Amino acid sequence: PIITMITADETVCKMSYATLVAGGDADSYYWTYQGSIISDNNRLYRPIRRDNNKFTVHAIKDGCESDTTINVRGVLLPSVKMQDEVICYGDSVELRTNESLISYQWDNITTQSSINSADSYALMVKPKITTQYRVIGENENHCKDTAIATVTVNPLPQIVLSNDKSACEEGTVEISTVDESLVYSWDDHGASYESTFFHEYTMVKYPEENKFVIYAKTTDGCVDSSIVSISTKPKPSLNILFDSAVC
Repeated sequence: PIITMITADETVCKMSYATLVAGGDADSYYWTYQGSIISDNNRLYRPIRRDNNKFTVHAIKDGCESDTTINVRGVLLPSVKMQDEVICYGDSVELRTNESLISYQWDNITTQSSINSADSYALMVKPKITTQYRVIGENENHCKDTAIATVTVNPLPQIVLSNDKSACEEGTVEISTVDESLVYSWDDHGASYESTFFHEYTMVKYPEENKFVIYAKTTDGCVDSSIVSISTKPKPSLNILFDSAVC
C-alpha cells in the first residue's frame, strides 16, 4: 500500500500535542514507537511531546504492509515564574517574571479581566483587596507557559479615640485610643512619643495650634495616621461687682 503523510516532520512545544495524520490507499493503519504499538487502526495519532521522538505509521492492504517514519521534535517551554507579594492597603507593588521572553499577556484572575497595554515582563498593580494575577509568557519558539501570583492586601489600622478631645485653656488632657493592640506614636509639635496607647497633651496658648499627629501600626506593619485637634474650653469669667468696706 501507498502511505502519504499529510503532516510532515513537526516541531512542537514540550508537554503539548502533535497531530500526525497518514493518508494513502491502505485498508488499515497503526502506529508504533520504538517497536511497540501505540495506536491501532487509526490514520491519526496525537502524541504529547516531552522530547525528540520518531514515530512509525504502518499501512496494511490485501495482507501487504508498508511503513514510514516521522520525526517530532519537542522544544523547551519558557520559564515563567512570579512570586507572591504582601502589601498594605493603598500601596502599589511591581510583579515581575522572566524578561527574556518575546511577549507577555497579563490578566486579573480575581476580577476575570484582561489587563490592556501590559506586554511587558513587569506589571505595577495597586489592588484594594487580595487579588490573583496571571501572566502568560511566550518564547522565541512560540511556546507558552503560565505563572500566577497572589497579592495579599492587609488593612490599615483604624485609629479611634476613647475620650473627648477638649481641654481648658493652658490645661492638660489625656488622649487615649480604643485598640490597645496597635503600636502608636505621637508627634506633638516636634516631640515624638513611641509605643503607647495614650498621650498627655498640654494645651498651648493659641487654640489653632492645639493639634498633633497620631500614628498607628498593625502587626503586619501597616501604618496610618490621623490629625487630632483639641478644642479649647474657655475659663469661666470672674468679675468683682463692687468693693465692700468693713470695719
